[in-house]
Amino acid sequence: MRQIPILLVLITLLACHTGARPGKGSKEKQLPDIILKLNNGNDSLSVAHLAPGRSTVLFYISPDCEYCQDEIKRVLKNIDFFKDVRIILITAAPLNELNAFCASYHIDRYQNISAGFDFKYAFQSKYKVKTIPYALVFDDRNELTLTFPGETDIELLKAAILTN
Repeated sequence: MRQIPILLVLITLLACHTGARPGKGSKEKQLPDIILKLNNGNDSLSVAHLAPGRSTVLFYISPDCEYCQDEIKRVLKNIDFFKDVRIILITAAPLNELNAFCASYHIDRYQNISAGFDFKYAFQSKYKVKTIPYALVFDDRNELTLTFPGETDIELLKAAILTN
């Protein structure tokens, strides 16, 4: 009878220990291997090959999504905070829609913001995105620290970057 509680504790510990959690430096926590066609239509950006040394936020958006628009507006209102953060806007929408979005928010004014078309739909496939906007925060070693599915409170996003 006394062996049953001990057995339950061992099973619980074993179940917790075998959970698949990516560790530091694991491939699952690194910047994704996604190539974007930039909104200028000529250049491409390999996300996985971005140099470490600064925090990065990837925003998966749709240009016609109100929540995505609101999220980017909040980031731009706080651009002084984000000036040293690399921000990459990613979409599966056609380039003409991305270009219109970038023009409306004057994205080209910000050297730390890039926008690109995920022509292979790799982001959505890798992260199983079910809601937009969808934000990923990477530290200055290019390791994933937090994921924000759906609209994100700007203060939570800022706090995630500060802890990097």
